[in-house]
Amino acid sequence: MSPKASPVNDTTASLTIAQRGQALAKSAKRYALAYRALVMHPKALWEPERYCFFIGYPRSGHTLVASLLNAHPEIIISHELDALKFIRRSARRTTLFGMILARDRWFVGGGSQWTGYDYALEGLSQGSATRPRVIGDKCGGHTSLALSKDPHLVDRLRATVRLPCVVIHITRNPYDNIARMARRSTEDADARTKLEHAVDDYVTMARAAYEARSRWDPELWIDMRHEDFCLEPATCLVELTTFLGVEPHPAWLEAATDKVHESPNLSRYDVEWPPETIARVQSELVAFDILRDYRFDP
Repeated sequence: MSPKASPVNDTTASLTIAQRGQALAKSAKRYALAYRALVMHPKALWEPERYCFFIGYPRSGHTLVASLLNAHPEIIISHELDALKFIRRSARRTTLFGMILARDRWFVGGGSQWTGYDYALEGLSQGSATRPRVIGDKCGGHTSLALSKDPHLVDRLRATVRLPCVVIHITRNPYDNIARMARRSTEDADARTKLEHAVDDYVTMARAAYEARSRWDPELWIDMRHEDFCLEPATCLVELTTFLGVEPHPAWLEAATDKVHESPNLSRYDVEWPPETIARVQSELVAFDILRDYRFDP
């Protein structure tokens, strides 16, 4: 983190008694839903061959990719469960898998809508995979931040799931990520301060992702650019299913490919960038091989 970086806030310590009670009730409900999901789908307990999670940055296309993979009949990937949070709480394997199933059904049951986008694929297996060979969770930005605080969480994850843990690391032009992060910030600050803090958080996440990557088995890690995914979705989806060890069934591949727009939004142009902030980002990117080729202007 750079000298001016603000730490990522952990608000747990500042929760009021009422908020703690609400959090406890929410957790109890999740555990109950997990048990119900397992009763309804017990095969999830023994059939998965791999555990998949995403690492990276907010607004990178994780939700799109995860939703498309989740429509595959042999893949269950929940939306924003934040599985590492439950690993910190020492959740058991069966409980974690049950929460993944419950969260998946919750998201699909709500129409697979998120931040104004529709991720539903009618007629496919979202929320109802019958032969789950891959199970996991998508929460890329939160995962990076969690690992920046405690890199050993991945060791606890492996010990809990008792499966090979595979990682999907999706990157997007960092200026687009940072712009979206700044615009969605709820911080009580001016636009320039929000932008600087978004740069701080992005760099924190990038360092955590690359530290994890340096210690990971290369066979269990895949890097993918969001821009490439938009341009060649079928090719990228085949690459991802091959990486996950499942077949890219033709009906799924065709429907998933049709869901992808040809080009990502250029969010960087939606905010005002001081020249020195652009230069700062460019100097930070040099440290990361898959990011250093990105530029503010094409």
